[in-house]
Amino acid sequence: MVGSIAKGTLHISALFGYDKIEATQIEWGFVDYAQYRNAVRVTLLPKRMRRRRELTKGSPKLIILEGWGHPNPPGKFKPGDPISGFVHKVSRRLSCADEWDTEFDLFLQAYLNVTGAKIAVDFRRFKTDEKS
Repeated sequence: MVGSIAKGTLHISALFGYDKIEATQIEWGFVDYAQYRNAVRVTLLPKRMRRRRELTKGSPKLIILEGWGHPNPPGKFKPGDPISGFVHKVSRRLSCADEWDTEFDLFLQAYLNVTGAKIAVDFRRFKTDEKS
């Protein structure tokens, strides 16, 4: 592995928006995976879990902040109907839309400006090499 951090918060791109995982024993490096020569592999122990987990991303939109207690990224779904109380989950955008990344970048930059939180690793602009 290339690097490690004892305790951190991962924000990972998903089909709809970003997911947050608080973890310890975080390690990252590069591996040969699928069509990529240098995919990003992260191993971690999620908060309140006993077994380590492993993520391998060919197109990593992933950031790790030092420590825990950081806010959740913007929500994925529109709010339910307050009058009927009916909850019908509808995403705010199409899956994999570029607006998810733009919204997350603005959210993160505003948070960092206010709190001074530290970024341990930022793979959002990392480009992987494809095999020939």
